[in-house]
Amino acid sequence: MSRHAILDEPVPRDLIAALAAFGCIVAPFPDTWKGLKNGDLLARLEVETISVLITCDRNMRFQHTIGTRPFALVVLPDQRLARLLPICRQISEAVRIAAPGRVIILDRTGQFDVLEP
Repeated sequence: MSRHAILDEPVPRDLIAALAAFGCIVAPFPDTWKGLKNGDLLARLEVETISVLITCDRNMRFQHTIGTRPFALVVLPDQRLARLLPICRQISEAVRIAAPGRVIILDRTGQFDVLEP
């Protein structure tokens, strides 16, 4: 199954190339979406049929119901590229196993927890 993954606004765009090395194709955050509030962003993801949002926002899952949504969240431990590069393999694996309503939370070592809907 193909995944249409997108980076959240604060996630460094340079992560795209690093993830591509592991076969994980990710789109940058669209310039026209900049400044959207989380609720509006989540609604836009549904309209655009995005499968996975890669975010650094660890609170999004508490502020919005994700379990009933048609996309997954992959939550990164940091937004600094230098801390994300060593765990790109694990990030790409998290995107690969993402399913609607899932929240996958990575720690700084690349370990992740999968929260089912």
